[in-house]
Amino acid sequence: MKKQKGNKQRVRNKRPSHQGGVGNTRKRKSRLLMLGGVCCVVILGLLMTRSLWHIGDGSAGPREYTEESLEQETMTVLNRLVKDFPESADPLGLMGDIYVELGKTAEAMKCWEKCAELEPRRASSYERMAHTAVERGEFERAVAIANKALEIDPEMPDIHCQLGRALRGLAKPREALAALVKAVRITPESALNHHLLGQAYQQLQQYEKAKQSYMTALKIKPDYTETCYGIASVSALLGEKEEAAKYRKKFKEMKTRDWETLPEKRDYVLQHKLLVKSRRRASKTHTNAGILYFERGRQQAAEKHWLRAAELNPTNTQCREELMTLYQQNGRNEEALQICEQLIQFAPGNPQYHMCAGTLLTRMNRIDDALLAVRQAIEIEPNNVTFRRIYDQIQKRRW
Repeated sequence: MKKQKGNKQRVRNKRPSHQGGVGNTRKRKSRLLMLGGVCCVVILGLLMTRSLWHIGDGSAGPREYTEESLEQETMTVLNRLVKDFPESADPLGLMGDIYVELGKTAEAMKCWEKCAELEPRRASSYERMAHTAVERGEFERAVAIANKALEIDPEMPDIHCQLGRALRGLAKPREALAALVKAVRITPESALNHHLLGQAYQQLQQYEKAKQSYMTALKIKPDYTETCYGIASVSALLGEKEEAAKYRKKFKEMKTRDWETLPEKRDYVLQHKLLVKSRRRASKTHTNAGILYFERGRQQAAEKHWLRAAELNPTNTQCREELMTLYQQNGRNEEALQICEQLIQFAPGNPQYHMCAGTLLTRMNRIDDALLAVRQAIEIEPNNVTFRRIYDQIQKRRW
């Protein structure tokens, strides 16, 4: 199966991610289905086999991790990418995203400025710069960057949001309102856009519209703490005392929930979370590095990075999908199947993983196992005609 060029766009446009998950896009689902035309898997016990993570490639890394060692490893990978691909904006874009996660926003801005020099029409670089400039309180700079981005793509989903935030920071509420109205029009499913629009209406004393926007934000994101405070505020201004009291209470409950860890345990919890976050960040960097190397025909380097990504984050499904595809393409069916079994352990309700394993099992002439796995996929999606057709095709091989 040929790797689709669309992966490059996926890496290029990827923001510092707070969401994990694989199989989130239609393209990735189709990739998984394409792994065979025939599918199945036997759910075995937990298989985090050593051979998958330590195949003598020198990528195993340290047994003990610290934030410092993980940050150093992450930056080493990124610097190597920049050196290996000096004419590409992709490594610099990834480096900028990581700098933001590390709180080094000045360095991030420099990376994205270089991205813009290499690819002047690359709108995502401007969007990232505008967002970071707002976070840094550089509102005039953010406005200039946002306007430049809008010259490239007037319908860019996030740039109107950043423009609105910057204009509010410059005490230009009417201009901010206009930008945020456009942001909501372009991305109506964004709770943040509706929340910011509510703030803009509230600043202009349009309290009914403010409340409507806040309520929409809360409907999209029911645990939006700040929005509850906004609703309580405008309800009070509208003279709706019971409504204001209701949402003040809800706001206080959410605030308590947001930070309910006991003080004596808080330091430990924070330290643990930071280390986990550092490992995930390094894992994500290795995953993206592998994609860039794979796209340029350097499969051995790609495999090394994906193996390291899997070791750093045992629940990183994206790097395992990439490894599974790589092994399948090169006829390494046993290794591909082991990876697929791991993915099934992580997401047993994902029928695509069962289908991928079925393809591999069929190629290995393990027909009974393949049929069992396809039945598992059919149980998850009983109305999937393709699954049933594939099951019939596999069954014919028994005769």
